[in-house]
Amino acid sequence: MIVDSKTRWAGLTSDGKPLDLASVRQDPHRKWNSAVKAPLPEIYSAPFTWIYGLYSRHGRFYPPYDPIPDVNWAELAQNL
Repeated sequence: MIVDSKTRWAGLTSDGKPLDLASVRQDPHRKWNSAVKAPLPEIYSAPFTWIYGLYSRHGRFYPPYDPIPDVNWAELAQNL
């Protein structure tokens, strides 16, 4: 299930079914659950892609807070 990290938004359909990122990309204009108060973040309305295992391109979300990207190498390999 997709949960936005910057707004109080989650991918729940009007009947309460959780959606993954691929389903949101397929139909970003669907009717969302009334419990989801925030509108669909604009970034999900534009064409986008995702990369499994990449948590931060700049490396400053998790210790040691260095400029090297934060990645899970096993998950990142699933993108190949």
